[in-house]
Amino acid sequence: MKHIILLVALTLGFYSNAQNEALKKMELEIIETVDSFFIALNQQDSVMLDRLVLRDGQVWSVLMGKEKKFRSRLFADDMKEFTRTHEWKEIAKDCEVHYKEGLAIAWVPYDFYLNGKLSHSGMNLFTLAPDQNGWKIIQVSYTVHKDKKNNGTHE
Repeated sequence: MKHIILLVALTLGFYSNAQNEALKKMELEIIETVDSFFIALNQQDSVMLDRLVLRDGQVWSVLMGKEKKFRSRLFADDMKEFTRTHEWKEIAKDCEVHYKEGLAIAWVPYDFYLNGKLSHSGMNLFTLAPDQNGWKIIQVSYTVHKDKKNNGTHE
């Protein structure tokens, strides 16, 4: 009886460890997708961005101020706006990932620089789902704080 209990305990331990490893691998794949999104955005690379996002996926912005303003558009519309007339750089400060039942979210505070100057800060919320080629970003929501003192890490 003791041997059976020991065998069950060891089996559960190995299963749990394998499950944790799979979750860590999945989390790294999600983070890699989000990192690639920032690279594509900063390079204004519509071809790369097209591989990472659902073209009909939505982008929501929430402009924070005296009055909150909401704006919605599609990823396809964003890709049309890549003109390279302005230099922009969005810098992710962290990435917190949560996964459950085929969906993942990634919380990513950021700073956005326009022509080398801090324009605003905020929080990105990416929603991702797996497809045959890996993780695909199906929606992004983000806040925009123009107040330079706000680093986008609260709320």
